[in-house]
Amino acid sequence: MKKFSDRLRHIRLQRRYTQAELAQRAGLSQSAVASYESGERQSSRAIFKLATALGIEAQWLNTGKGPIASTKELSQNITRPSFRETPGDLSSSCLSTPANKWPFFCIPHSHYENLTPHNKQLLEKLVKIFIEACQTSDQTSTPDLTALRK
Repeated sequence: MKKFSDRLRHIRLQRRYTQAELAQRAGLSQSAVASYESGERQSSRAIFKLATALGIEAQWLNTGKGPIASTKELSQNITRPSFRETPGDLSSSCLSTPANKWPFFCIPHSHYENLTPHNKQLLEKLVKIFIEACQTSDQTSTPDLTALRK
């Protein structure tokens, strides 16, 4: 792939993001992403936002040289699921445990990294309460999550 627009489209499709999803993750408009992919806009400072949102190296996105995956993503060994997930859909492949340190197969680590410190604390509290509830309840009952309101 010789052009920035081709590399951007290729990696976006590989990650299974729509233009709108990528735009949201990168803090850009969908029309900006479309313009980059069509070649109407050339690469710019937004390249760093796009590369971060895609978990790739900005240099590769801009020039096609160097490693594609960012060292951070490689160290986490993170991949996006190979299916389009709808809210509430927990397919069997989503429930598989990956063989890496990041415990969530259906949630890219970059989503977590983009949270504010406050939201990271809330998420940790939610997961802790949910795990504790699952461990103490039988499999047929729904865990009581009222403690989250505290």
